[in-house]
Amino acid sequence: MAEPTEETLPEIEKLQSEWHSLSPPDKIRVAKHGKRPARAFVMRMMDKKLHAFLLRNPKIGIDEIATLAGMVQLDPTLLRQIAMTPEWVRHSGVARALVTHPKLPVPLIQKILPSISVDEARRLTKSGRVRASVKRLLMKKIEKGR
Repeated sequence: MAEPTEETLPEIEKLQSEWHSLSPPDKIRVAKHGKRPARAFVMRMMDKKLHAFLLRNPKIGIDEIATLAGMVQLDPTLLRQIAMTPEWVRHSGVARALVTHPKLPVPLIQKILPSISVDEARRLTKSGRVRASVKRLLMKKIEKGR
């Protein structure tokens, strides 16, 4: 993620100091309509309900989607939503985060595998970041790719 600019630093500091006094609708508004620094702040919050509203933010970037997809504490429903959105899965960072996610069901991983290149599949099998069942799927992809 990009570093906050000097312009946005006061906004972030204000948001951090006022966060606990914000009402739930205000927190939702920040998640749904906030700028990148605000979205990054909400992403770090452990409030899983707010993560759903982040996905609805029209300005959310692919790198932010990949970050969310890599979060182990992300709600499984949101993980599935990311995995079932073709425009997000098409990007290698999102696909990689989903394939390495420990909670994503194998049938969904099978649907994501076409978005993973053979070279990326090789790297993932060697990384030790994937489950054994996913590693077998990646190995099959590598074999077919030869």
